[in-house]
Amino acid sequence: MIKLLRTLLCIGVFSLGLLSTANATLEVRLGGKAVYDIDLDITWLADANAGAGSEYDNGISATDGYMNWYDANAWAASINIEGVTGWRLPTAFNSDGSSICYGFDCTDSEMGHLFYVLCGTKWYSA
Repeated sequence: MIKLLRTLLCIGVFSLGLLSTANATLEVRLGGKAVYDIDLDITWLADANAGAGSEYDNGISATDGYMNWYDANAWAASINIEGVTGWRLPTAFNSDGSSICYGFDCTDSEMGHLFYVLCGTKWYSA
């Protein structure tokens, strides 16, 4: 009887361990420089201000990371992290690509999914 209880306890602890890792929606990649979004099957750059100080940084100071749309696209296309290239800016289009998702609590775009779903941000004051 004790052996059965130990076995069940071990199975229960093991199952809880699987549940805690199976529900993760972001996985660290490229030595912590990126995170993989399991839900959308895309990889996000971990540092949102990684372009600061680059040749595309055209803000007030040379290191504030401010870029216009065209420079930001060119910067993203030029990124090479640990041999991984082909980076792009996230979209604001709905998941079906038919229209732009805008307004508060818009979770049906890449940016909205990151901001509201993965980060848990609320558009209202709670």
